[in-house]
Order: sequence, then structure tokens, then C-alpha cells
Amino acid sequence: EEWLELMGFHTESLAPGIQARAAPELSAVPGVIEGAMELDFLNFADRKPIPAYTGVDVQQEVVARLLDLNPDRFLVVTDEAVEKHHESYLDALGATGIPVHKIVLPCGDQCKSMQHLQRLIDWSFES
Repeated sequence: EEWLELMGFHTESLAPGIQARAAPELSAVPGVIEGAMELDFLNFADRKPIPAYTGVDVQQEVVARLLDLNPDRFLVVTDEAVEKHHESYLDALGATGIPVHKIVLPCGDQCKSMQHLQRLIDWSFES
């Protein structure tokens, strides 16, 4: 339950009899060398810290962790600047046969619009 609290969820609101599952151990991801990515926390004002993974040359581990989720599809949301420099970073996901959809938003405050939010919501309800 601690990891839920770190993410800002109130665990006291869990229904009786429902227990939060513990976050998986980093070494539990198949094919991933333990320790390549490091756990860090982002701190924003008065909010609880948000866990974030960082590392150098960790592309294979990122892909392995995403595939370990057993998704039926992927949505990659990025902005124009990141897309310009890292366009093919997650191409390995598409090679697995799992559909990958990418939405590239404008940089900065331009991406904060109802139009862009609606686009993301629409994608989530597509079959």
C-alpha cells in the first residue's frame, strides 16, 4: 500500500477485503539486468513524491518493462522536441506485433488544450 500512497492514492478508501498489490521488484522483469535503471523521486511543492526511473543507455530495459505489462496496444504521448531527437526510441515495441500509436503534441503550454485532451480520451475508447 505504501507505493499507492507514494503515487498520491488514499489507501484508506480501499474497499474492505481488497488489498493493494505490492509493486513488483525491479529484478522481476524478465530479460532485464537489475540495477540498470535507478529509482528516484520527483518532488513537487506540497505533493507526495512521485517515483521515476532514470538511467543511461536503458532503452532495452524500458522496452522490456513495457512489454512485461502484457498490453494489447501502446499509446506513446510525446511533444515535438522529444520526437525530433528520439523518434525511433520505442520502435522495438512495434516489432513485437503489438499496435503502437503515437500522438505528438506541440511543445510547452500549446499542448494544454481541450482539443488535445479530447484526442487522448478518444484514443482510450477506440477498440
